[in-house]
Amino acid sequence: MVQFICSSLMLCVSMYELSLSEPMSAHFFQVFLFQISATNEIFLYCWFANEVIIKSEKLYYATFESQWYDSSTTFRKNLTIFTHQVKKPICLFVYNIVPVDIKSFSGLLQKCWSFFIAMKNTEDLRSNN
Repeated sequence: MVQFICSSLMLCVSMYELSLSEPMSAHFFQVFLFQISATNEIFLYCWFANEVIIKSEKLYYATFESQWYDSSTTFRKNLTIFTHQVKKPICLFVYNIVPVDIKSFSGLLQKCWSFFIAMKNTEDLRSNN
């Protein structure tokens, strides 16, 4: 949770810092690389958590593709229990609030962009007054 929030805040602040720096300067490239790193850090968590969701959804249907009907009674009972356990896909959450997946990542980028626009508009209002 802390890492997710800190990375999100770093992404928002680095977007603002990038807008203030001189294009093609050394500082510009430092902030740009930092921003790519922060985005990549969050993206990797979201991508692989999304992969877990997809694979766990396939696991439920894979139980029906097995030849369970030719198996022993014990195996069929265990498979029934297993099937009930994997009915709901495995989903990772940030502090049991926000699911970690690609949709959350795109929502986070939208929120960071909105935060950047708000900070930029505030800066523009200050410079005009």
